[in-house]
Amino acid sequence: MGLISFIKGLFNHDLECKEDISNHFVYFFPLKKLIRLNSNIIVPPGFDAVFVSKDTVCDVLKEGKHRITNASLPVLFSKMKLNRPNKKGKLPNKFKCDIYFVNLSDISTDYIGETPFLLKSVSFGKVKGFAEGMVDFRVIDSNLLIERILVDMPYIKNNKAIGVVSTSIGDEVNNALEHSDAGFKDIITHPQVIHKYLSQIMTDKLEYMGVRILDVEIGALRLSKKVQEKVNKYLENHIEFDEQINNFATDKMTNIFERPVEKVTVESGTMIDNGAKVEELDAKIVNDLRNATPKEKAKDILFNRGDPSVLFKNKTKMYLLQ
Repeated sequence: MGLISFIKGLFNHDLECKEDISNHFVYFFPLKKLIRLNSNIIVPPGFDAVFVSKDTVCDVLKEGKHRITNASLPVLFSKMKLNRPNKKGKLPNKFKCDIYFVNLSDISTDYIGETPFLLKSVSFGKVKGFAEGMVDFRVIDSNLLIERILVDMPYIKNNKAIGVVSTSIGDEVNNALEHSDAGFKDIITHPQVIHKYLSQIMTDKLEYMGVRILDVEIGALRLSKKVQEKVNKYLENHIEFDEQINNFATDKMTNIFERPVEKVTVESGTMIDNGAKVEELDAKIVNDLRNATPKEKAKDILFNRGDPSVLFKNKTKMYLLQ
């Protein structure tokens, strides 16, 4: 059986992945011999095949079976002069190039950038740091992706490709934090709001390299030791306040919202600072809070309003800070 397979291999010039590459982001196809004209290439489902000649991206083939001809690879044939006869007057019948299979499925990975964010804070001073976390993304242009990655390296391997994309995402997250309206205190105390903000503005940040960001979360911030100590101390004091909000939002929810919706309003008070504005709790938020299951989700509804809002209770009054 081994001998028969070997003999068949001698006459089979088709290009096909024999292994499962579904867990690869970018797969560099190992060519054991020259590519023959008029042979076939079989591109796996959910992948693009990108043909590269001398560090130049030429053509892209979608999933399926394709014959290697001038019709399917016009840029490659033109660049390598495969339609021109050689000195002996014969047309070339084989050639060599690089082939990359690019995964078009949603990819999840961690990220951290190389360029830090720089923020000024009254409470923490000058803050320099790096955001790190998880991101979901998808390739929308495999031509652009391979072209961009090849700028920094002669050929691409899977880990290197993931590294280039995740580092670029990390840099974009750091840049977004630096130029957002939120202060450093908001970033460390309102992760739900920051997550929503990043999800809204990060979508097209990497389209210049053929990547669309689907979702990005900050898991941690890498800060200097001095700033981290200040943050830890602040958060220790903030946790008690945060737990009061949580208890208020969960234990008292039923009693507070048994009243008719139109009567559920925020009363003015003296604890509002920084020019914060008191706002009425609209009917939609009240309805969401009433239907929150489990009750712990109530806090998330209150905080996930698209802006750094805080709901707290002083005696019998409710305050919504914006």
